[in-house]
Amino acid sequence: MLPRFELQIVAAFSVSQAFHFLLKRFGIPTIVSQIIAGVILGFNLDPENIMSSFTSLDILDMVSAFGFILFIFLMGVKMDVTMIHRTGKKTLYTAILCLVVPFLLGLVAVERVCAFWDLDSKDRRKLIVVVVAQCPSTLPVIACIISELKILNSELGRLGLSCGIVSDMICLILSMATIWVMSIYRKSAKAALIDLAAMVAYIAVAVFVIRPAMIWVVKQTPEGKPVKSLFINNIIILAFYLTCLIITEGMFRFLFLTVLVTATAVPVLVKYLYDPSRKYAGYQKRNIMHSKGNSELRILACIYWPDNIPAIISFLQASTPTRESPVAVYVLHLINLSGRDAPLFISHKMQMKTISYRSYSKNVSLSFSCFEENNGGTVSVHPFTAISPHKLMHEDVCTLALNKLTSLAVLPFHLKWFIDEFTSRELSLGSSFSVAMIFFGDSDDRVALTLAKHMRQNANISLTIVRFITKKNEISTDWEKVLDSEVLKDIKPGSTINERLKYTMEKVNDGEETLSKIQSMAWKHDLIIVGRRNNVETTPQTSG
Repeated sequence: MLPRFELQIVAAFSVSQAFHFLLKRFGIPTIVSQIIAGVILGFNLDPENIMSSFTSLDILDMVSAFGFILFIFLMGVKMDVTMIHRTGKKTLYTAILCLVVPFLLGLVAVERVCAFWDLDSKDRRKLIVVVVAQCPSTLPVIACIISELKILNSELGRLGLSCGIVSDMICLILSMATIWVMSIYRKSAKAALIDLAAMVAYIAVAVFVIRPAMIWVVKQTPEGKPVKSLFINNIIILAFYLTCLIITEGMFRFLFLTVLVTATAVPVLVKYLYDPSRKYAGYQKRNIMHSKGNSELRILACIYWPDNIPAIISFLQASTPTRESPVAVYVLHLINLSGRDAPLFISHKMQMKTISYRSYSKNVSLSFSCFEENNGGTVSVHPFTAISPHKLMHEDVCTLALNKLTSLAVLPFHLKWFIDEFTSRELSLGSSFSVAMIFFGDSDDRVALTLAKHMRQNANISLTIVRFITKKNEISTDWEKVLDSEVLKDIKPGSTINERLKYTMEKVNDGEETLSKIQSMAWKHDLIIVGRRNNVETTPQTSG
């Protein structure tokens, strides 16, 4: 029996993945491939077939029901009920419209269909049941589709998740009220009161017994450690309660078709009509080159690991904050989303009470608060926390940079550079610091040079600008070369401007010579600034 069941599982997985491989390029979600696989295999799972028997089909039904229960349970665990208190009027009105508009349109469609095909009252009631079943936009469905479309932490994604949980709560209240009203008409008043008491008891047990028990389990689990298997097993046994809705075969087929069409069309339309990157279309000329000399320098500093804090604080200290040219630091603590559906974006100055992630972000906020106090009046710190999937964290970074009009974003790199015994050193008040800027020539290098020239205002920083040119020394009238000369015009080639600023030119033939000279610089400087380059093979200095 077990090999036959394993064969069924392998067949279901293989067929669904094969269809998903073909359909994913069109933006069609996984659920459509799974439905198609179920239809294909459903016709082949005959008791006389080698892949199935009456007993194996019963086992398959039991396992599928158990899997559905676990899926709903996991979605419930990830649901943050407190989002209801934080939703605004826009979300509430949108959630109500998402319920009312489909219901009204569905009723109109039912009347039209019944009149066109001359259906009786029994079929009409069945169609109304289908309409009611299709109206709610539940959170598990929305969370899965939005996550697959990779817009989980976009504006539309956050609105959809908030509307989903509000819609779930409204549907729960309406369904319980409907069941109680129907029991009044179909049963006696005493039976209706018993049903009402059962509903109230169910809610009371969930709120005052189950929820405190879950909180107790969380408190018994050390921070960063998994929950004990004993607790998980008890929770799964408690959650193994399945309520079945009896529907006819015709209603099931109609529901199947509507789900298939909706799951196919809606994600494709959303992907076609909604582009989160459109909001960055007007974000131009906001880098450090276009900021005014004595204006506030706005920097976005991203923290992923605690080890990133000292290095970023040293860099911010080197950015030379003064009272004439203060620095505004927007600290964004990035946390990987796990154990919940909805991403969070927290402003710690506006929202003092946060969720359980406050212990992680507290050290980040305290570190940068001390940095703000040590540079009294010249630095202002604004801490934020973004909890989102690792692959979508860039959306939070870009959104905050856009909203705060930052001129510079500091991102931690996942690799560390160690050459023999070379280590990094922190910049403290009153200590000397050596900075080198590598200049090849392009728009990114000009931005990096502007930052380096801004740092030289710090009396404790010595700056060395190294320009790499080809040994052929070709004279070019390219517009990029003209712009490079313009940004370098206040630095005299081959001379020393003062004790803290030096300019040198290195002639190289290819990237190998360039790399050798850069490696020799690692011992001499505490910080090396380079421009971001997409195509390193475009210049002779970096080719090879």
